[in-house]
Amino acid sequence: MLPKIPSEGSYASWLVDCIRRYFEALGFTFYSEIQSQQFEDDYPFDIYTEIRKGNFVKRFGLQVKRPYITGKGIFWKLAPKQHAKMSDFQWIYYSLPDFLNRSHHRVACHHVIFRDPNFPFVSRLYKSQVGFYYRFGSFANGIMNCPIGQKVDQTFDWIKSEDMFEEFPFTNQFHTYLDLTEKKGQIVKNIEVQEKTE
Repeated sequence: MLPKIPSEGSYASWLVDCIRRYFEALGFTFYSEIQSQQFEDDYPFDIYTEIRKGNFVKRFGLQVKRPYITGKGIFWKLAPKQHAKMSDFQWIYYSLPDFLNRSHHRVACHHVIFRDPNFPFVSRLYKSQVGFYYRFGSFANGIMNCPIGQKVDQTFDWIKSEDMFEEFPFTNQFHTYLDLTEKKGQIVKNIEVQEKTE
């Protein structure tokens, strides 16, 4: 007998599948990876996602929360440390499924509330407390038209070498289209310039 409410892992899987189908239908290359528990303290999301079309690459993270239900309605449990850490990453959004019926799994992304973490922490976030949020159509438009997510600059000029090495475990774990073999000379040169100026 299945539990009344699907697991968080099920919601994450359904969400990725729905988002993939949407962006691939629009001609984007889609990449996603489920976050390792080992890195979640540093990178507070469950799903890392990138879309690419030509030179346009955007990444965004999704922190999925399983819904619960009481007499007061649907709510999602939040974690204080995670919520605070999310504010350091403006490209990470809460993904709050507001459906309980498994028959919605093929269209899961259209039954999810997407909310940035810029609100005071509460341990139980009721639907009535969510405030401004996106449904998937508006969220996807924001990703494609820049307000949502983070652009990955293919010229590599967007990142300093020290930032590169700080993010190395992240880029090593997740595919971010940075070809380190081709760029290694640029990295070494950047380090040499920094050492001369310090």
